[in-house]
Amino acid sequence: MTEEKLVRGIGRWDLTAIVINSIIGAGIFGLPSKVFAQIGSYSLYAFAACALIIGLIVLCHAEVGSRFSATGGAYLYAKEAFGPTAAFEVGWLYWIVRMATFAANVNLFVTYTGVFWPSAADPMNRIVIIVAVLGLLTLINIVGVRQATIFTNVVTVGKLVPLLLFAVIGLFYLQPQNFNFDVVPQYTSFSSAVLILIYAFVGFEVAVIPAGEMKDPQKNLPFALFFALAAVTALYILVQIVSIGTLPGLATSERPLADAATGFIGPAGAMLIAAGALISILGNQNVGLLGGSRILYAMGERGELPAFLAKTSEKFRTPHVAILVNALIILVFATQTSFLGALGIATITRLMIFATTCLSLIVFRRRSDIPQAKFTAPFGVASAILSIALIVWLLTNVDFGKEGLPIIVVAAVGLILYLFYRYYRRSKTEIMKNKSICILVIGLCSLSAAAQSSIVPIVELKFRGLMGGVQNGKWIAAARVAPKLKKETEFVLVGRNGVEEGGVTMGKKGEKEDVCQDFTRFDFELEQDHGVAIGSSAKWDPVPRIPKPIDLNNATYKTVVANYLKKKGIAKTTIKLTEAFRVDLEGDGVEEIILAATYYKKGLDASAAVGDYSVVLVRKVVGKVVTDHMLTGDFILKKIDFGAPSEHHISAIADLNGDGKMEVVLYGFYYEGDFASAYEMRAGKPVMIKEFEIGCGV
Repeated sequence: MTEEKLVRGIGRWDLTAIVINSIIGAGIFGLPSKVFAQIGSYSLYAFAACALIIGLIVLCHAEVGSRFSATGGAYLYAKEAFGPTAAFEVGWLYWIVRMATFAANVNLFVTYTGVFWPSAADPMNRIVIIVAVLGLLTLINIVGVRQATIFTNVVTVGKLVPLLLFAVIGLFYLQPQNFNFDVVPQYTSFSSAVLILIYAFVGFEVAVIPAGEMKDPQKNLPFALFFALAAVTALYILVQIVSIGTLPGLATSERPLADAATGFIGPAGAMLIAAGALISILGNQNVGLLGGSRILYAMGERGELPAFLAKTSEKFRTPHVAILVNALIILVFATQTSFLGALGIATITRLMIFATTCLSLIVFRRRSDIPQAKFTAPFGVASAILSIALIVWLLTNVDFGKEGLPIIVVAAVGLILYLFYRYYRRSKTEIMKNKSICILVIGLCSLSAAAQSSIVPIVELKFRGLMGGVQNGKWIAAARVAPKLKKETEFVLVGRNGVEEGGVTMGKKGEKEDVCQDFTRFDFELEQDHGVAIGSSAKWDPVPRIPKPIDLNNATYKTVVANYLKKKGIAKTTIKLTEAFRVDLEGDGVEEIILAATYYKKGLDASAAVGDYSVVLVRKVVGKVVTDHMLTGDFILKKIDFGAPSEHHISAIADLNGDGKMEVVLYGFYYEGDFASAYEMRAGKPVMIKEFEIGCGV
């Protein structure tokens, strides 16, 4: 193993910045609400427990890493401890995780960019942003590792400042009544919460990969790991304290830090947090590209992947080929997927890789042919065994039927690739073999990305009817979706105020209706009178912005309805708001008002009196012009003795297709039937999604 081709330009504090950047990514900007929803104020203890587990794992990484000065990280440790095949699997799985995570986070970067550029999520703009971010980071990494670490240092400061300001300023606005430790969470809930939080702490392992480019890695690596972990843990706990203490609705918030900052700083606080999130993701992506490309470099150098991956630039002395191949595959993933729902899979895979490093510590302590450790972990073997036991404990909370199978498939693909290349290494046609492997790698990754684009079913929960589905952002009618669904499907429940309590549930496809043959009903083990169920295979945030309820006695909005009814010919009637919300539907920074109002003097039946009505409106502000748009409505101008007047309600407000914009889902019913529909905003006006109109009745 030769490392002279690489520049040792990463110093102690550079390495510390890399570790901090690797850990603090997108997770801390969203996980505080997720873990609070599971175990409430005890989430503070979950952060501490998670830090303790990661601390033990870091001990093992610090000792094992101090034995080597070569590039490779966990891949290198597995190779020395267990042989080349196990090492390839470790390196392959970790590289896949880095690529998928990079692709996910670059799409998340697009979403956060929408706070400043409302049309960022438009298809062409999205691709432009992805290419620009990836191109910038690729160029920085090719130009030189020193430039990459300088960039890392800068963005580390850029991401920490907003988080520190949030934590420090927020401490002065804490509301003690928000903290409640009366109800102790169950064992399973607490361990599941810790497993979720692991995602916020992982990433430190990236720092051990480019050891061939570090100054005195045996001494600087342990220092950087422990200092960074201590700093990050303290910051995380402070952030959670402020989140709980300043945001009463933390459990349902999708952007908890931004929502909390809005409360005690104002709109500028939300902008500050959004900027911090962008910088955080950018810095994390830079570290991910650095670590991912070095895995390819290490595999190429050791003859387990094509040798051209180990080539370095004569001018910059960086593995430019590995960096470019890395970037190309990321581009395939990123442009074919939205925000990848891979938190569970990525975390599980990382824990498995962590376990191999902990096992390596035990193996290396029993061998004399391995370089001496420059750092000796206290109670080293005991720490390794305890780390493995804790990892097993965390993995007992995993749904292996859902998350374990993809990992097995990816591992099998890696093994096939490894054996395929070993066979081709014996061939005399070196050029052809390299091309074959390169094409195979890119092809497999392209197929993996395409496989993620499954149809996501959408079910309206009032009447349990399948509205349709979404594939690659496109609407698909229910008639095309139903035959492709399994008997049981896992769904995420979304109501009018965000993801519903309970989060995920199973839905069972019902039998065909006698009256409505084209109506597919789903049965759920829950009582839910509104909302939508979105297939859990969705790779986007269904509630990018939380709808805020409006007082149903608000005189201003009653007047809005009254004025609209006058335009429709109803001058005198009772104004009764049934649902009212304020939310930014288009992600352009301007909130729309959504109003539902219904009044039938004798209740809804086959008859109706003059002045009865049911209507749903969207109030839109464009510049200084305010316009009211009707989504749907019934206006009774003549007495109806027997007919089918309808009543309309808001069922859910959610992003149904992953474009960053939120759709309004309505349900309605009449004398002997019911129906549902969905509307999206196009050029500032609501338009009904024709594929999502369903109904059943006589």
